[in-house]
Amino acid sequence: TWTPEEISDAHIKDAPVALGYSTDGGSNFDNQIAIDEANDGSYLWNVAVEDSATVQVQLTATDKAGNQSRDSSDTDFAITPVTPVLLGISVADNNDADPAPAETGYTNKQSVAVSLSVSNFPTQMLLAEDAGFSVNATGWIPYSASYTYNLTVGDGSKTVYAKLKNASPGESAVQNDTIVLDTVAPAILAGTLTSPNGHATNRWQADFLTRGTGQTITWSSTDISDINLKTSPIFLRYATDQNGPWSTTIAGNEGANVGEANDGSYTWNVDADYTHYARIQLAARDKAGNEATDISDHDFNISPQPEYIVTNTNDSGAYSLRNALTLLAVSYTHLTLPTTCTPCCCR
Repeated sequence: TWTPEEISDAHIKDAPVALGYSTDGGSNFDNQIAIDEANDGSYLWNVAVEDSATVQVQLTATDKAGNQSRDSSDTDFAITPVTPVLLGISVADNNDADPAPAETGYTNKQSVAVSLSVSNFPTQMLLAEDAGFSVNATGWIPYSASYTYNLTVGDGSKTVYAKLKNASPGESAVQNDTIVLDTVAPAILAGTLTSPNGHATNRWQADFLTRGTGQTITWSSTDISDINLKTSPIFLRYATDQNGPWSTTIAGNEGANVGEANDGSYTWNVDADYTHYARIQLAARDKAGNEATDISDHDFNISPQPEYIVTNTNDSGAYSLRNALTLLAVSYTHLTLPTTCTPCCCR
């Protein structure tokens, strides 16, 4: 505290007060407490971690021209450090895109994010994977509220322990948090996706899915296994090439990291472009963010809705079969259009 009325200047700054402290009886005030403070008579100082009996505080007042006057403590006072308190620790996945976000309590990388909640100004911390701080220990390192810690090799449950200290004689109580390291993707058999699956040799015998209709995608749910499989692990994607890109998601919310149930089927309201080279990718995801996939074995077709009804069995004219084939050939340019059309084929 100070007396505001004892600071005066015709051109005093709007926020003229700066505060600093010395630990050597006032010889040097190199430690900053606050700058650009109002001249209101008080400032709440979160006292620094020091162990000194020769502490003094200095107040500096500055006017608009840069002139300064100072006053400091009349006598020394002591700062005695207090043992820091570790309020809590959190261990979390350190990468949201490898290839998918992990659920809370899981990770697929040894590198994890450790966050500490503390009080009483710790200056050092110690992390390890056992309460005796002998397994994978960091040693005493400078305190940081956030720290990247590397777990030991090997999948399974990992517990990270932490404690703190400063210049005081004691150490904080130990806190810990547990995370499951899972680096293995779900097991998914080749051929898990059963439909649409195309045709090995003849595209015209492959599935024809009509745009704008509901079509059922099926898979063998028992061909997917993982000890940490997500509750809703299935994501379905679409592409016009067997190598992707699989940028169009049919089922599952990629942003929310919530898939569909592994129940073996999903009804797709087909909204993809017309193509003869369609493929479906089935992805199964676990809680750690690992993902395994299976795709359609061969290309299948997505066709337009029929827009032509044959009512004329003649070889030409409105609503004739030949006109229908002509329209079909426009959509599927590699069809060979017959030179003649006999009425009998329409009967």
